[in-house]
Amino acid sequence: MDAGCVTCPANLFVDPNGGSCVRHPDGGVYVDAEACGSLQAAFSGCQPGDFIRVKAGVYAAQAVSGVKASPGCVIAGEPGAVIGPLSTSATFVTIASLTVDAGNGHAADGWRNSGNDVTVQDLSIRGAYASVGLSGSRVTWRGGELGTPGQTGGARSCNSADTEPVEIANADHVLIDGVTFHPQNSDPTPCAGSSNGFHLEMVRIDHDTSVLTLERSTFEDGDHSNTASVFITNVNGDPGDPTQLTFQNNFFGSADNTSFSVHQNVSNCSTFTWAYNTFHNTPGDPTANGCSTSAGMRWVGNLGPWPAFYSCAGTHVRNLWQDQQTFSCGSDGVQIGTRYGFNALGLDGGFHLQAGSPAIDRGEDGGYCLGALGARDHDGTARPRGAACDVGAHER
Repeated sequence: MDAGCVTCPANLFVDPNGGSCVRHPDGGVYVDAEACGSLQAAFSGCQPGDFIRVKAGVYAAQAVSGVKASPGCVIAGEPGAVIGPLSTSATFVTIASLTVDAGNGHAADGWRNSGNDVTVQDLSIRGAYASVGLSGSRVTWRGGELGTPGQTGGARSCNSADTEPVEIANADHVLIDGVTFHPQNSDPTPCAGSSNGFHLEMVRIDHDTSVLTLERSTFEDGDHSNTASVFITNVNGDPGDPTQLTFQNNFFGSADNTSFSVHQNVSNCSTFTWAYNTFHNTPGDPTANGCSTSAGMRWVGNLGPWPAFYSCAGTHVRNLWQDQQTFSCGSDGVQIGTRYGFNALGLDGGFHLQAGSPAIDRGEDGGYCLGALGARDHDGTARPRGAACDVGAHER
């Protein structure tokens, strides 16, 4: 099943006006009268291994539920296929190459998942207040974007029942890979639960979340997250702290606050790893509020402004920071420059290294970069297994 195929035969088709929803066991060509009228109708009629093609057009909100055996069914949109808010509570389904239009009203859903073995691929989620909520097991979001290129989202308000752009809770084995997050905004108007308005974080990782990887994703400059770009919390304050969190090969742009913050309810950060990320603002100090247990926490090969308060918790291997003075922290290095700036790190103004950058070939120690974290150095040099690698995220 090729989720990117828009010309190959399909077992079922979906179009805006629907039809008899005929399944072609060996694949077939599109016939208007035989199409299904919704993603759910097609998924109900598919067999494991089937391919469902969604014809170009505008569709209402879509919900997909039901249980299929592995490998499940692939639902893939043609260019120009736009659906309303998406809800997935199915098992073994892949949904690819669709645009979700959540509209421009407050409290808008974009994608909500409670299913298991669910993958969305190249899903673009639009809308001024669009949001994603993830629970379930073995959930993957690969490629795509949240928000609209060149635009900042609407000012989310705690007086309008708005939610965070991305909220993850009661979830395990979650992968967010290669997603672009466009800047979002918040309203500082006080409300009953907050004297200083909406607390915005682009990604909120909450209670009972385990084995989560955020990789190869881009958080664009100019975001207005005033809590952090990624906020790790346990709203219950009970057992159920997030565990086994990995953040690798990401690009974190400027925001109104740090890239990471850990709530005081989260006590154990021993299974958290930050590896080969590039930061335009300080990553933040995870131990400033929470993380009373940080032995085992790892920082490997990251590049950016030095975190707040000269924290050196956990294991530090070959990170390169910019600060106005040197200090000692594991095998980390310091490039002298403006505190909380990145102008001395050899970046091109974006996330790419320029020739002569002190980050080039600096991340080889420790061996972390020799795994499946990318095939090329950040300076574009081919990186065969066992070769040296740069600090910061790899070239995309």
